[in-house]
Order: sequence, then C-alpha cells, then structure tokens
Amino acid sequence: MLSQARKAAQESTAIANLRGLASAEYTYAARNNLQYTDLATLAARGYTAHNLPGSISGYDYTENVAVPGIPAGTPTTPPSGFGFGARPSSARQGDYDFAIATDGVLRYWQTAPPGLSAGDPVDR
Repeated sequence: MLSQARKAAQESTAIANLRGLASAEYTYAARNNLQYTDLATLAARGYTAHNLPGSISGYDYTENVAVPGIPAGTPTTPPSGFGFGARPSSARQGDYDFAIATDGVLRYWQTAPPGLSAGDPVDR
C-alpha cells in the first residue's frame, strides 16, 4: 500500500514539475522575443530552481523530446518550441511517464493507464 502511495506522490510531483517547466518557458519567451531556451539556461537565469536535465523525486527529466499527440508541426526544440519528458527512474518510482510541449497540454509520454494511450492528455 505504501509503495502505491509513494508512486502516486512521485507521479504527482513529476506532473507539477513539468507544468512548472512549461510556465518557466512561457515566462522566459515573453521576456526574450518569444524565443524558448534549454533547461540549463532556465536554471542559470533563475526561471527554475532545479538543475535539469536530471532526476528529482524518482523521475528523470529530459528535454527536446518528441511528444506524442501534439498538433502536427508543433516544435519541441528551442528556440521555436520545447518538449520535456519525465519518466520513472525505476519501476518502483512510478507507473507512468509524462511529457509537455509548447501547446501546454500535459500528456502521457510512452506509458499510459489502461484504456489510454501515449499522447492522451493526463487531465482527460
């Protein structure tokens, strides 16, 4: 039981962190001629407190990922877009992985609950 509760908490943290990274990108772009940037620059300039890419609370974060389900032509790399992914560091850490791109929709990345698919919105 505790294991499932821990997984749920870590998945919730991953979701919140990805939403925070998207917010940091939007703020950065608003102040920098609508240009997005990489995680290292976001951290160096104080837009995020985390030193990413890397691991936080049982999830590994990466950037410039292909995000399934986004509208065709949506860029996922700076300077015209972003794509972040978070996957469990191990099977004990979480059951699902998540991604977010420039469209701001949080999606299941490569693993999803039964009845859903990679690319489906998490809030569905």
